[in-house]
Amino acid sequence: MPTDGESRASVAVTVAWMLALLATLAAEVIAIPATIISRLNPQPLGEGVTTAHIAELFLFLALVSGLLSAGLVPVVYRVRTIPPPRAIVIAALVAAAVPPITMVLRWLI
Repeated sequence: MPTDGESRASVAVTVAWMLALLATLAAEVIAIPATIISRLNPQPLGEGVTTAHIAELFLFLALVSGLLSAGLVPVVYRVRTIPPPRAIVIAALVAAAVPPITMVLRWLI
């Protein structure tokens, strides 16, 4: 069984961490192109939803889920008997760093 040696709580925390990571990546996949498109083709802020609104919404979602994902890294290390693969931890931390960097770049450019 793949969870041999791991408690149910550690598996639950790991699943929550991976779901937060996937939500972060999915939001980034939408937010970054929407940000680029809204910069290249600005739309007037009138009625309805614009590309800029979508970019801001998904960037905020990526920021929140990225912070959750980064915050769960030490918890996962603490509760798991077998530590997670280093590549996944690095990917989670990089994915969590992308939304704040994107926000700063949006303000600078």
